Amino acid sequence: MLNLPAQLESVYRSATVVANICAYAALDQFKPIAIIVPAEPALKKLAQANGIKGDSLEELVHDSKLNTIVLKELQAAGKRGGLQGIEIIEGVVLADEEWTPQNVRISKVWSSQLLTFDRASLRLRKS
Repeated sequence: MLNLPAQLESVYRSATVVANICAYAALDQFKPIAIIVPAEPALKKLAQANGIKGDSLEELVHDSKLNTIVLKELQAAGKRGGLQGIEIIEGVVLADEEWTPQNVRISKVWSSQLLTFDRASLRLRKS
């Protein structure tokens, strides 16, 4: 069983929609979440295939229907990669700009359901 965020990230990175990923597992939660910077061409293709309109990455990352679709894509990638149970992510946040560990700050994700991403608050959507 995998349990380190870096190990989970390597499996979830296999999803074509992922350009960059950060898996976060809060100590008080059963399952991890993922913060991803989507691969723009793959995200646009996924949006178009599901009838979601949007010309830019900035628009698409805030679409709740697309967020749910991306979550399901990631969960499927996790299962294909042999993950199970608590290794399968429960939520995803789509970021519209590249990040580094230095500019990401996570604070009480599940209690407040907020992630702070380089001065922009992103709502965490769970499905």
